[in-house]
Amino acid sequence: PLTPCVMKSAALSWSAVTTGASYSTVRTQSGTTYTLVLGDAGDYIQTTSTTAVTITVPTQVSVTWAADTEIYFEQNNTGQITFVGASGVTINSSETLKTFARYSVVALKRVAENVWTLTGERALV
Repeated sequence: PLTPCVMKSAALSWSAVTTGASYSTVRTQSGTTYTLVLGDAGDYIQTTSTTAVTITVPTQVSVTWAADTEIYFEQNNTGQITFVGASGVTINSSETLKTFARYSVVALKRVAENVWTLTGERALV
């Protein structure tokens, strides 16, 4: 965004304002199993495995997730990602809890304690 600067000689000038924007950190995950940690919050995780990948969402007791936490995932190779909740964790989805195909992007959104919603390019069956 631009903000007006001090008026000089009846000429109005503009300068860019730094807003402290933050962006998702892109990280790779090469293994076939991974349990999320607090440091994953807000990140963009690319899985690079050629075989199936299982991502586990731990309970609020295990990880102190902030309200509204989001974590993004990209199936960056042929290994389809499946999301599972630890005992007591619910993951809601209108489709399956799996990515659709290579380069599919999905996101987990914490909507309540131990309740997450999976959105994005999910497999239909």
